Amino acid sequence: MSRLRSIGERSYLGWGLVNLASYLIARDSIADARETAREGLSIVRGEGGFIVRVCLQQWALFTALAGRQVEAARLLGFVDNGYSAAGEERQPTELKIHSRLMKHLAAVLTDVDIARYALEGTCWSENEAVRFVQSEIQQQTAER
Repeated sequence: MSRLRSIGERSYLGWGLVNLASYLIARDSIADARETAREGLSIVRGEGGFIVRVCLQQWALFTALAGRQVEAARLLGFVDNGYSAAGEERQPTELKIHSRLMKHLAAVLTDVDIARYALEGTCWSENEAVRFVQSEIQQQTAER
């Protein structure tokens, strides 16, 4: 990452950070993953599309881990809708993150509630979803 920072490859750096955050989640290094995903989102949010959805799904998990399952389910609704609309499939790492997120949601919410809150998230634009995550970042930073 330091090499990408030094040569100014912001797009590659953003993708690298988001992918690193997924790896850190898989290793259960949540604090490091959260910080890496925060930096990654700040770079890739201008690109939009797939890489932003990957990062927003990470933030849905972080939000659920922070005990905010309703908000996490809404964000997941946006992400799921985006994957579907683009005709994309999650890669193995994203599938693992999705599965972990669903377990955290199901521990607190019923399937009906998850579906209801997710439906609310499908109405968001990508900019609204990113703004939501930026407010989550601020809130979670303040709570630490």
